[in-house]
Amino acid sequence: MERLEGVVRCKTAEGKSQTFVLALLPFAMVGALSKVDPELIPGLWASTSGQIVLAAALGCWLASVALARRIVQVDI
Repeated sequence: MERLEGVVRCKTAEGKSQTFVLALLPFAMVGALSKVDPELIPGLWASTSGQIVLAAALGCWLASVALARRIVQVDI
């Protein structure tokens, strides 16, 4: 039973670190894209279709982080 609890703790810790990376990855991508093409991100904000894409991406990102947090919360 102790071994099983240790495995669950280990997998839960892995899931938490993956959730952390998932939460920070979009900000790193926006930073990298801003360095590569400085006009890309302001161009997305300026157009209506860009704003729709950003809103959809934000919604998907929030849903994925919330779902990952829910999956990782395990009670033994």
